[in-house]
Amino acid sequence: MKIRNRKQPFIGVLVWVLMFSMTAAGFPAAVHGNGVEALSGTEAAQPPGDGVVYAPWDEFKASFGSHNHTLALEAGAGGTGSIAIDGSLDEWGPYAELRLPQNEAQLAMTGWSGPEDVSASVYMAYDEQYFYWAARVTDNVHTPVSDSTMWRGDSIQFAFSPDGTYGPEYGINYMDGQAHVWQFSEGKATEGAAQITAAAVQSGNEIVYEVKMPWSTIYTGKPETNVLPFTMLFNDNDGAGRRGWMEWTPGIGKAKSPASHAQVHLIPAETDWSFWVEGPKEVPVSATVEYAVYAVNWESAPVTLQLKSEALGADRSLTVPGRTVAEVKLPFAPAEAGDHPLDFALTASGGGERQQELVASAVMTPAEVEARLNAVAAKLPQLEGLLQQCEAQGLATDYERINYTVIKDFIGYGKEDIVQGRLSRAYYVAVELEKLYEEAAGKLQGYLNGSGTPLAVPRYVTGRPAIDGYSFVGDTKVRSTGAVEERPIFFTGYGAFTKVREDIPKFQDLGANAIQIEIGPRDVILDKKDFVNQYTVGRSGNVNAAAGVVKGVARSGEASLKISNASPTQSNVYINVAQTVSVEPNTLYQFKVWVKGESAKNTWFPGGASMKQRKSFPSGTFDWREVTYEYTTGAQETSYKLMIVSENVGTIWVDDLQMVKAGSDVNLVNNSSFEDLGGYDENKEYVVSTKKIQSDIQQALTRAATHDVAVNLLISPHYFPAWALTKWPELNVANNGFIKFSLFQPMAQAIMEDYLRALIPAVKDYPSLHSITLTNESVYQSNKDAYALPFWHSYLEELYGGDIGELNRVYQSGYAAFTEVPMPANVTASPWSYDYVMFNQDYFARWHEWMAGIIHELAPDLAVHAKIMGDPRGSLSWGVDIERFSEFSQINGNDNWNYIN
Repeated sequence: MKIRNRKQPFIGVLVWVLMFSMTAAGFPAAVHGNGVEALSGTEAAQPPGDGVVYAPWDEFKASFGSHNHTLALEAGAGGTGSIAIDGSLDEWGPYAELRLPQNEAQLAMTGWSGPEDVSASVYMAYDEQYFYWAARVTDNVHTPVSDSTMWRGDSIQFAFSPDGTYGPEYGINYMDGQAHVWQFSEGKATEGAAQITAAAVQSGNEIVYEVKMPWSTIYTGKPETNVLPFTMLFNDNDGAGRRGWMEWTPGIGKAKSPASHAQVHLIPAETDWSFWVEGPKEVPVSATVEYAVYAVNWESAPVTLQLKSEALGADRSLTVPGRTVAEVKLPFAPAEAGDHPLDFALTASGGGERQQELVASAVMTPAEVEARLNAVAAKLPQLEGLLQQCEAQGLATDYERINYTVIKDFIGYGKEDIVQGRLSRAYYVAVELEKLYEEAAGKLQGYLNGSGTPLAVPRYVTGRPAIDGYSFVGDTKVRSTGAVEERPIFFTGYGAFTKVREDIPKFQDLGANAIQIEIGPRDVILDKKDFVNQYTVGRSGNVNAAAGVVKGVARSGEASLKISNASPTQSNVYINVAQTVSVEPNTLYQFKVWVKGESAKNTWFPGGASMKQRKSFPSGTFDWREVTYEYTTGAQETSYKLMIVSENVGTIWVDDLQMVKAGSDVNLVNNSSFEDLGGYDENKEYVVSTKKIQSDIQQALTRAATHDVAVNLLISPHYFPAWALTKWPELNVANNGFIKFSLFQPMAQAIMEDYLRALIPAVKDYPSLHSITLTNESVYQSNKDAYALPFWHSYLEELYGGDIGELNRVYQSGYAAFTEVPMPANVTASPWSYDYVMFNQDYFARWHEWMAGIIHELAPDLAVHAKIMGDPRGSLSWGVDIERFSEFSQINGNDNWNYIN
């Protein structure tokens, strides 16, 4: 590419969106000088006392991966056709390069092992008709996924925000020997993926992508400012599902955030010099940050530039050698909060000025933000008083109580943000809480003086709703009047982990009436190894030992705990069986246990904190003996970890374990005689335990019933026991969705059926249980399941009436038997793929029907659904037949979304 000399001065004003620098506790802006040296491998020139860092363009151009700005040079001489979309990087040598990753912040994955794991080099160019980019991606394992779910596999997502709003967003991957482009969102683009030209070529662990985009596929045309907000993300899938991603700047992966996009500067071919500025857009008051001004001299002769910034007090000259980048850092320390316009102007000695202005928002100090939060907190009792006055007069306060509840909770959240360094978000919280307070207080005062009319809300009352046509119907109650009415109900709410369980009492006051919580087979189907009901088994130092309940050997009853150890004594090699017991501080506790031994050595109890209390059991071979101990808890001690420990070879049996508070006869130990097997069955390969159901799900259902919150229970088959996949490796399936086990393997079905038969009877009668979700983001690919292959062959044989010749005619193939026909690796427009799609959908639907059948056998009136994703084309590879799913469902479940911006 040739950069032509400028003949006339150029004056332009650019509007920029800048990313955080490290000094502003945000995403790191690039820092050069030493950084240039590190990236280029050569020493950056820095004349003594000059304060300017210089680097040759040919070295600097490879450093943009650590910036949130880059340059796209005009292709050729300003015309089209100089970049061929052929999967080759031969013509990309002169262009700026993004080498990724440059820092840990660009990696959203664990276990990244280096550039050979996943890395990329990206180049960009443009002309009046097109935006071009190319990427060389290195990936040690290439696993693509088709169409709308390509983000689950190895692929590139790239997004624009030309007018400050998000979109369009596209994806590209290499699959079936070619590039595939998918459009995820439209933004303000007037055309879409069909108008994009793309090529991809794979060579070993490298794939080269080239993309040519008409400006209409990005926006209404080429940006007038010659600045294009843009970023890109590289997904990584090593064969076991999406592992994570590598992202140039944030703005796609965790949030669709236009403000986080990088800036691509379009550099016309006739430009003689250009500049840009990097620095934080938010600055703490009184903190000193730096703005880096970068100037590029595209000519071969030096250029002298005058840099001025009135806001930053800068007025200095710099001479930039030919084909060189100069960097000048300017400090800024705002004295007060608010928006501060920052001006930057560069003027060439021979004429020609270029300007840029950005706005730095100075946010309050942590102390000032906390003071605003405290001020809201101090007024909160007044708002509560207004609520109580209105409610005492029978005036509805439904909406105002939402404001009150949000304020009450978010004062604490705002203060947490301050502690965590999220000052801008804390400031936002403080401002919004002030608005919520004034809104609620004003309305309540209006209700009391008669100038306002309150709005009453009929609220869901605990009870399983009926389904009437397209509506849920059930009892509702108006708080202010007590009026009860059966009517349609909209269920809205939250999911899905610990916090949602904690906040059940708050949800009605937050305007919500439903939650989703989940449990999975891994919580109920437990490994027999080391299972002792109500106890945990701990191991240290690869000890060769076992612990379990046995029948036929007991001091009382029928069972005892057996611990056998084959590891000779050595430091930190032991096995223990433990139970944590609640205790009172400064209190005497008495311990008793009966022990029987066979060649026993170095065994003891009761342990406690740091295992400091050690009363040895007898050594050798002996019949049942009682061992006792006493211990007084410390001043701050509220729990005690009671344990039986073996540190040497030998076997012991333990029974009638007791821990009592002095003066009491109440045994604090659960399952002290080991008679409660907790689902243990010698005839099963695993333990079916309802402990998690009782301690978690039933507790949540009970609280939800008390507080008028409906609960949808996701039974999460994808939480399959990891130990089972290890014990029976034939169950493993490298499905791209959440489900990683073979659906119809007999052991997998046995585990799922025992799980359902333990779970459903335990929850079905709770009035707060709204419905059951069978699967989340339902996806299955039977072409990855070896166990499904014979079923595929039988399906084809039935479909083609046993005539392999007819199949060959349709497929244009030459198979000798149905057993030779594989499942296609990917879905394409072919009869072969059509047959696979229909088979896969039937296979997955039959599995859902089987689960729904078990549930309805146990609870006929309990509604079920599958939380499928909404994408008719994508669902071709997911195994989801929407009509078929509706037949076993009572609710049309969906997992869909839209972004606020």
